[in-house]
Amino acid sequence: MGQLGLHVDVHAPISALSIGEQQLVELCRVLLEEPRLLILDEPNSALNERETKRLFEVLRRLRSGGITMLYVSHRLEEVFAIADRVTITRNGHDVLTKSTSDLTISEVIEGMIGTQARELFPPPLPNQTTATLARLNVSGLSGQELAGISFGVTSGEVVGLAGLEGSGVSTLLGMLFGTQKAKSGEVRYPDMKGLPRNPTEAARRGICLVPADRRHQGLMLDKSILFNISNVVVGALNTGSPWFGHRSAQTRAQRQIDKLRIKTKSSNTLANQLSGGNQQKVVVGKWLEIAPNVILLEDPTRGVDVGAKREIYELIRQMSADGRIVLFSSTELTELIGLCDRVMVLYRGRLAGTVSGADIENRILLHLINTGEMPALAAKSRAV
Repeated sequence: MGQLGLHVDVHAPISALSIGEQQLVELCRVLLEEPRLLILDEPNSALNERETKRLFEVLRRLRSGGITMLYVSHRLEEVFAIADRVTITRNGHDVLTKSTSDLTISEVIEGMIGTQARELFPPPLPNQTTATLARLNVSGLSGQELAGISFGVTSGEVVGLAGLEGSGVSTLLGMLFGTQKAKSGEVRYPDMKGLPRNPTEAARRGICLVPADRRHQGLMLDKSILFNISNVVVGALNTGSPWFGHRSAQTRAQRQIDKLRIKTKSSNTLANQLSGGNQQKVVVGKWLEIAPNVILLEDPTRGVDVGAKREIYELIRQMSADGRIVLFSSTELTELIGLCDRVMVLYRGRLAGTVSGADIENRILLHLINTGEMPALAAKSRAV
């Protein structure tokens, strides 16, 4: 635990730990065995930057001690930071194996999706609705680490949320969905009502949240695709029958399987038998069944392969074109740069700044995320 920088009570139940802490406990258990071959499948998918750095230090020390490692990851920058060689697979076939020194990130993406990296992010789609623009307004929202957050989002926009762990991004999304309580402030949704009291009320008002931790908060892993896709409709909506009907559930499931291109042989397949990308599509699909008008996405491509990421990006574009309000948080700056019309950066609970247009780029976002201050050059260009 000391090697990995994990400081928790060893007698605490695992359920009381955060996702990142749980993942570090898993690694501790493996390292105690002193294996000759260590296979790591997305070992840092739930770790923050500091925890990932400590993990990499341990892995490098193990490598110097002669341990062989197979490291599976979709965070390509980190693959290049830790791996000696890279093998790319696509659709079950080996595409290529090369030393990292002989590859670029763009070449890896092209190998994974079969097209060039610049095509990963689809362009904005034209507005496909003639309805009056809807708006979400947040004014002076405070509570927990949040302090006086104010902003507005109009339907048809994709607005990004960025910030370090603990900056308040997750708390903000939780308050907007009704899983966390605000202390003060005012919020107005398109239905002209305030914050939902709980997730059930949120669902009934067309507000949805796709959580970062899909395995614990987004899915019932021991249930079928069919059951998962129906659970919001049957459990939250107050229209139609309150009972689970297999025929209507089958219709819903097949609709989303076809629409989202969920790779499965049957709607009766259990969620825990799907890949990460297809699990995430099931989470999205269950919410699409209630036709939400406010969509909150918390790191929706975490632990998802590049091909599935592109499909999720296309879906986000479609949601925006359909006139929905989309708030999208991500730990990957490339996603925020490639998809968002604006990016709001939270720093220690406050809204540190909002960037748009040409200002949505790595240097400005990194500076704002890590310091809470707008770089002088970006601030000057915005003033002009």
